Amino acid sequence: MDRIRPYVPDEESVEVIAQTSPRLDQGQDRITAVLNVYHEHFGDQPHSNNVTLSESLETVEQPFVRKMEVGTERMPLETGWLDEPGYVLLENVTGQRPTVIPSESEKEELARKCVTVHNDLGPPSAAPGWVIRPGRFFFGEVPEGSQLTLKCLHGTADIRLTVFPR
Repeated sequence: MDRIRPYVPDEESVEVIAQTSPRLDQGQDRITAVLNVYHEHFGDQPHSNNVTLSESLETVEQPFVRKMEVGTERMPLETGWLDEPGYVLLENVTGQRPTVIPSESEKEELARKCVTVHNDLGPPSAAPGWVIRPGRFFFGEVPEGSQLTLKCLHGTADIRLTVFPR
């Protein structure tokens, strides 16, 4: 039986990787995100999109992490001690880990508890913002000087919010 040999890059490959990889300066924090999205058309092979973000942060502040409820009135995005938020990760955790098996009507009710993210800076728009359905997430960069707000389209939704520094 042949042994599987580990990949050992040659000197040229190592140099290319070193030149194209972002480096951390001493004492500088970094944010890295990896997203793999697969779309499978019936009868075909899945198509994948693999994207990454890796960026040095301007500050060394800790991320702001909270579990909270969002109601039907727009509320400002809470950023805690971060005066300059850089990125937001919002997870709609409504209905996760139920203590009893929900009925069909309860499932329908939970499915309507979508959270929207709005940027209230600039001209008013009829667009509802970004929609985060129960069990889904939103990750995005916060534009400088923006005023992000959250709202649940129906009732109250439970979210897990992480705000990363700029």
